[in-house]
Amino acid sequence: MYAAAEPSVAGIRISATSCYIPCTRAQASTQSQDAHAAPTSPRDIAMHSIYEDVLRWRAASRSSDDPGEPAPAPAQHVSIEPTMTVTEMALLAARQAVQPLSAEADRAVDQVIVCATSLEHDLAMSCAGRMHGEFRSTRPPLAIGQLQAVSAFLAIQMAGDMMVEDEHLGTVLVVGAERWLAPFSRLAGFIALGDGAAAAMIRRGSGAGWLVRGVSVCTPFSDRGADEWMDVQTVADVIDQACRNAGLSVRAIDRIVPPRVAPALVRSVGARAGLRADRTWYPRIDDIGYLCAADPFSQLHAYSHVHRPAIGERVLLWSTGLQGQAACVILEYRAD
Repeated sequence: MYAAAEPSVAGIRISATSCYIPCTRAQASTQSQDAHAAPTSPRDIAMHSIYEDVLRWRAASRSSDDPGEPAPAPAQHVSIEPTMTVTEMALLAARQAVQPLSAEADRAVDQVIVCATSLEHDLAMSCAGRMHGEFRSTRPPLAIGQLQAVSAFLAIQMAGDMMVEDEHLGTVLVVGAERWLAPFSRLAGFIALGDGAAAAMIRRGSGAGWLVRGVSVCTPFSDRGADEWMDVQTVADVIDQACRNAGLSVRAIDRIVPPRVAPALVRSVGARAGLRADRTWYPRIDDIGYLCAADPFSQLHAYSHVHRPAIGERVLLWSTGLQGQAACVILEYRAD
């Protein structure tokens, strides 16, 4: 199990966010792919070959499990990207996040961290490498995968850790992007997977933006196989730990921004963690679905544009992975 809850994030802030959400929408059920269906294109044949063991393992795990209680209903509609690759979506979001800083220096990005769960179907492509070249970052790019939305929170923690160790590291660009193609299904237990990208610029020092007050990440070990599951207690625990790191009570939080998962799960987490339901900002999940690694920053970006933050406003952003991972960050809006 990995649990990150160190207060090394003190003094860093999210100075800019951006997101790209495709305009195309489709029913998640009609976009789902049968893991055992015969591939029809060279690309699908290659991807089936690469993931054959994983898909077989997932199918075997599901067939051997007890039915249990039905999972909460996920979104019915999701965003679909018809043409752009994961890297192209990531670049679009990243450029928007970097643009406010481009006039300040020739090199606005010191470090790039790319978060993704879906893989580039052009197997020669490297999203992290492309970002590194695009923004001429001075340090080798980093990539975090297979943690779904939790990877974005881990990237925030890593940015804080690196800035503590390296006084010359001033800016970290975190980008999350997802695009789901065959042989993967868009329906995964309590979520429906949408396509999209989001980015956040993390800086040290003063200035307008979201000051990171506390962050907590937990990736527990599990022997539950490949089934998608969420541990409400684990999510409640990381929320409590993030509040402790921030030196705040959950009652001192002005707004709660959850992930785009089934509303029943959001209510369960809120009740277990002692969060006030009337302070939860929860848009309809039917519009785009859950964006995995891009979900946290897309949610923060949407919230910041729908509700103009007040100085001193505190926001609690939490999310979950598909195998019990959980994370939370406490943000406070500052104008200086």
